[in-house]
Amino acid sequence: MSTKQKALLLEKKYGDFVLGENDIPTPGRNDVLVKIRATSLNPVDGKIQKYGIFVKEYPAVLGTDIAGDVEEVGEDVTEFKKGDKVFAHGIFNNNRASFQQYTLVSSSLLARIPPNYSYDEISALPVVLTAAYLGLYNKVPHGLGITPPLTEDARKEYAGTPIVVLGGATSVGQIVIQLAKYSGFGPIIATASLKHADNLKSLGATHIFDRNLSSAELASEIQKVTDKPIQFVYDSVSSAATQQTGFDILSPGGRLEIVVGLAVKVPEEKVLCAVIGFPYTPENKELVETLYHDKISEWVEKGIIRPNKIELLPNGLNSVVDGLKRIEAEQVSGVKLQKALFIAEKQGDFVIGENDIPTPGPGDVLVKIQATSLNPIDWKIKKMGIIVQDYPAIVGTDIAGDVVEVGEGVTNFKKGDRVFTYSWFANDRASFQQYAIVDTARLAHIPQNYSYDDIAALPVVLTAAYLGLYNQPPHGLGIDPPLTEEARTKYAGQPIAILGGGSSVGHAAIQLAKYSGFSPIITTASLKHEEKLKSLGATHVFDRNLSAEALADEVKKITDKPLLFVYDTVSSPDTQHIGYTILSPGGRIELVLGPFVEKYAIKTPEGKFRSNVIGFPHIPENKSLIDQLFREKASEWVEKGIVKPNKVEILPNGLLGIIDGLKRLELDQVSGVKLVARKQKALLLDKKHGDFVLGENDIPTPGPGDVLIKIKATSLNPVDWKIQKYGIFVEEYPAVLGTDIAGDVEEVGEGVTEFKKGDKVFAQGLFTNTRASFQQYTLVSASLVARIPQNLSYDEVSALPVALTAAYLGLYNQVPHGLGIAPPLNGAALKEYVGTPIVVLGGATSVGQFAIQFAKLSGFSPIITTASLKHTDYLKSLGATHVLDRNLSNADLASEVNKITGNKPIQFVYDSVSSAATQQTGLDLLSAGGGLALVLPLAVKAPEDKLVGAVMGIPTLPQNAELVQTLYHDKISGWLEQGVIKANKIEVLPDGLKGIIDGLKRLEADQVSGLKLVAHPQETP
Repeated sequence: MSTKQKALLLEKKYGDFVLGENDIPTPGRNDVLVKIRATSLNPVDGKIQKYGIFVKEYPAVLGTDIAGDVEEVGEDVTEFKKGDKVFAHGIFNNNRASFQQYTLVSSSLLARIPPNYSYDEISALPVVLTAAYLGLYNKVPHGLGITPPLTEDARKEYAGTPIVVLGGATSVGQIVIQLAKYSGFGPIIATASLKHADNLKSLGATHIFDRNLSSAELASEIQKVTDKPIQFVYDSVSSAATQQTGFDILSPGGRLEIVVGLAVKVPEEKVLCAVIGFPYTPENKELVETLYHDKISEWVEKGIIRPNKIELLPNGLNSVVDGLKRIEAEQVSGVKLQKALFIAEKQGDFVIGENDIPTPGPGDVLVKIQATSLNPIDWKIKKMGIIVQDYPAIVGTDIAGDVVEVGEGVTNFKKGDRVFTYSWFANDRASFQQYAIVDTARLAHIPQNYSYDDIAALPVVLTAAYLGLYNQPPHGLGIDPPLTEEARTKYAGQPIAILGGGSSVGHAAIQLAKYSGFSPIITTASLKHEEKLKSLGATHVFDRNLSAEALADEVKKITDKPLLFVYDTVSSPDTQHIGYTILSPGGRIELVLGPFVEKYAIKTPEGKFRSNVIGFPHIPENKSLIDQLFREKASEWVEKGIVKPNKVEILPNGLLGIIDGLKRLELDQVSGVKLVARKQKALLLDKKHGDFVLGENDIPTPGPGDVLIKIKATSLNPVDWKIQKYGIFVEEYPAVLGTDIAGDVEEVGEGVTEFKKGDKVFAQGLFTNTRASFQQYTLVSASLVARIPQNLSYDEVSALPVALTAAYLGLYNQVPHGLGIAPPLNGAALKEYVGTPIVVLGGATSVGQFAIQFAKLSGFSPIITTASLKHTDYLKSLGATHVLDRNLSNADLASEVNKITGNKPIQFVYDSVSSAATQQTGLDLLSAGGGLALVLPLAVKAPEDKLVGAVMGIPTLPQNAELVQTLYHDKISGWLEQGVIKANKIEVLPDGLKGIIDGLKRLEADQVSGLKLVAHPQETP
């Protein structure tokens, strides 16, 4: 292993951070050398730079949150070995800090990372955990002197004792709340921005008050909560204002814990405590060793302590500097936000906004919603102002997605499980958002034979059908649930009628009636649904427009048995009348009017009975039935085909698509299907240096000047695997890569007039999740879109954009971005370089092939290129006049070039490989005053008399925009159609987006030559 490592160095007191090198230290007898996989940032890191505190020797390495792998152990270390995943709290010492690649930690202060947490997640814990733990459990004057919660007795000692946490949403505050809960405190009162209330309550806070309340107002609120004296206050903010508040609310003899220096006068009879969060100081060492060595791994694994939410920074150590600036500017908040669709106010409009990503409490899980379906109740809540009390409100209750976090006590679900459920109209639990909390009591696994989209159509309608059939009167028909063989044979030969069989609830009711053994199963619907309904189990389907008397006659023809059960899934006055007409005396009709039954139900005839389903899963009369359905049966029944989800129609544009979908439901423009708001398939790079995984992404909506393209073909480029391997260019993860786009216009944004839906187009994308190409739909600015000529296919043009742009910019952009050649846009430019030689290094590369063709278009001659000689004929067909072996030495190559040109000076070299070796070759060939274009950063020393231009092939950069727009908008389609520019050869990969993974491995292994690999996103399995 090398003796040097990369490190972020604070060069001097009050100085700048610079990326440099530090020695890799050797572990002492009781030390462990940790290879750091993740480190988090803390305010103290920026304060050291700004105020010159704590650190004495410079240049200095900062950072103290450590998560990584054991690389080497000291002589006396026996409990850790190389490869163990560990975390720890470091110190400000160049051998033991974390803003570097390797660091030392004493084995007594090292903890194992639980299997349910990643390096990233656990790296957010050490510093704030240490501060919270020491502040609570160290002795006065360093801590509040609370007994550590290491025994059952200690965890009961403070039952009924109040504690106040000022700044509950800070990283330290969140841990303090959790430890206070584990210590048995109650009530646990916290101050914070009220947007964090749900999250803090999930951690254990019992009461959240606005952080902007005055001391007097806060004291008044606390007195309403408890009449007991406040003996413990933890101030995790510790500004002068919060310190004063802490003393004001503290009872005589009580203790205030602060995390920075005292800024106010300490009142008599009140005690100040100040945490010093360094793990090695004598007053801290024993407590911290017990915490890390003995307890914290267990507590984290069990969910007693949850690390804070995180945001991953791009570019490794380079990104720490900007991250610290954001912390100093207070641009980092304790709760991460998600997109959500809100009803702004009662009977108001739907608007896209942001909501906290909540934290699951005991028995709950946090689900990342991959698909949700729409129900009539959603538009009725908006229009009529019913059910929901608090606004802005999130609605939607059909959830299908992935478990991303589990709460305390959850053992039957884990992170990554595919699940579905019926949720509730609460802003942390509704489905018209990206993440929601779900009670595991009614959570089901998605069977392998169903997609998120399919299963999202099921929960609400299954619940309504199940409750209507099997709940006891007056809520249901009182049929025995089909949970045993006896129950499934009990109703054999008994008729049942389902009015509105074509409705989503009707579909589910028919299937359940069949499973319960009913026969005949009679339903009404539009007769266009007859075949479908019979496939679900209906034995007889009658036109929904039949009169009550006519339907009663038909029922009598089918069966002479009394009709004792009617499920009216429509429940209009007309269908209620029909239901009562066909119902036999003593029979019961089920309505779906919910809480509005008294308003909309017609009079029940004498001798007949009415039930009404209220399909809310959490209310007492429903809970046990629904919990059992989802927990024990739903997955099995769906997997076996006993219950099949409705057909679905996928809505575009994610959450935004819901708005139009609900309008269609309200206008009764949806029949026989459920509308599902969903995402698209995408190949995601899950994290920096991570793996490619097949997942889903929102289908974006085009803004003004944009077009949405349905991607038919995308090609692969070396930069795609380099982003994965080196962590370059991309800042936010999970990330969609790929930038070669060919497909059909799906939708146009405001102001776009030259393209319409269905146009065949191609373009170069960007490395953002709405504009990259390794997915099924993407956005492109209309000014950068070109039409596909009739003589070329999607596959052929998909190989063009990235390489085409790089070649064009490298030749025609001005120095230092290109060679400064006049673009071939007019007759004068086409003649300007006649007789001028040019050299293209790496002519067989995709970029090289286009550089040759553009050089020919610009009139250059001779056009000399290097390549494997097997490509000679092909490169000459593109315009190269001479192809020389790429393995020639620099001297031999220069000799051959001089023979060809008659010793003319070489003023232009395009290096489409740009390794250190080819860069040196290019500079050696170049005459004084000449220019070398590179596609990678300069890696060798350039002579002062030679110019070097580095291509930045991003079409939207200011130095590129005009050139690229002219190329795509005005020229390239014509050049392709005329054969002036020819597309690269291609190879189509199998399995759509999935095939890209192996394709990138082949590119990295240099197993692709002379062609481009192409994938078809729409063919993803």
